[in-house]
Amino acid sequence: MTNGNAPPGFLDTDMQGFVGLNGGFLRREQGGDVSFGFTAQDRHCNPFGLVHGGWLSTMADLQLLMQAAHDSSLPTSKLVTVSLSVNYLGAARAGDWVESRAAIVRQTRTLVFVEGSAFTPARPVISMNGIYQIRQD
Repeated sequence: MTNGNAPPGFLDTDMQGFVGLNGGFLRREQGGDVSFGFTAQDRHCNPFGLVHGGWLSTMADLQLLMQAAHDSSLPTSKLVTVSLSVNYLGAARAGDWVESRAAIVRQTRTLVFVEGSAFTPARPVISMNGIYQIRQD
């Protein structure tokens, strides 16, 4: 994946599977925060030319999971999505830079609660909340 119009510090995640096949994300770690982003391309868009909600939901789950792992010092393999909520606030189009950020709201012995948002430079795109179970095996 190319950095396109990404802000400085974003690097390729080189993810495999579903994410890699659909265009991937760039990642930046800065001041204890993990941010994900991508330059929207036609392959990310629905028939109306807007970034598909399914792709934004994928970004949301990845962003929340990675921030939960980063802040809790747990490997991502120990966290399983229990709940994911995405609210669509605005549209992103091909060519737009879309970036997401998140933070842990609460952590218990078995669950991590995370919230965040994704946005273009011009507008918010989604708000997101996730609950991740800490696997005990």
